[in-house]
Amino acid sequence: MQKKATDIIKKWQRKLYLNDWDVSIEFINKKDNKFKSKTDVAYMQYDTCRKEADISVVLDAIKDDKKKNTLEKAILHELFHLFYADFKTIIDEVVTIYSKDTKKDKEFVENLLENKFEEVINSMTRVLVEDKNEV
Repeated sequence: MQKKATDIIKKWQRKLYLNDWDVSIEFINKKDNKFKSKTDVAYMQYDTCRKEADISVVLDAIKDDKKKNTLEKAILHELFHLFYADFKTIIDEVVTIYSKDTKKDKEFVENLLENKFEEVINSMTRVLVEDKNEV
């Protein structure tokens, strides 16, 4: 599993021009899931200054899943976050500058933009990694 994941990372790093990033991956059990949502398959933490990223994948969500390419979709989804990291920084700054002074308004705008950002990344991932059941 580790070699397959590393190969997928290298493949998409090359295609997305992210070769200058040091990306590592770990597999965790569902009970150790530290993600925001318990339905997430993967999560990533990254540092744009050092160009380092750590991807965590829930093992239970990807094992026995040969037809849907869940591992590749999860990795690609997280790598898209790196691809758009600078854009995300700009969004965060715009939210801070242009949202009203109340914390509630700022949170609303952040959630709105974050949800749209996730929709774009999910759509791009689906387009690029075909589900073998859909063919």
